[in-house]
Amino acid sequence: MKFLQRFLIISACIIILSVVYALFSAVFFRSFLDFSFLSSLFCVTAGAFLFVLEGGFFNSINRSFKLFRKSTKEGQYIAEFDDLDDTNSPHEEYPKKKSCQWTYPLLTGGGWIVLATFILALIS
Repeated sequence: MKFLQRFLIISACIIILSVVYALFSAVFFRSFLDFSFLSSLFCVTAGAFLFVLEGGFFNSINRSFKLFRKSTKEGQYIAEFDDLDDTNSPHEEYPKKKSCQWTYPLLTGGGWIVLATFILALIS
């Protein structure tokens, strides 16, 4: 139920802001489509960033840099004095990020408006 509420909040905010913006423009329909497409595209981008962040993609990059640093002789010498990695395990396990409650509502709420405005722009 929380997902549906967040989905409707995001969708309603995008549509209301688009109508308000289009009211102050000379061409209502075109301005409405443009503003709703761009604002929903921002929501989809924010949701995609949260999705990638929760998946642990950046943890893998961090581990790769640590392994690369230890692959050279100078890097191994520096790693002895560095407290960045206290474990000497080559395969560290990073805790998975807690799932954000707004990730999927941002993706779906923005996604359906992007799709709807794209179809409406093709039709008009």
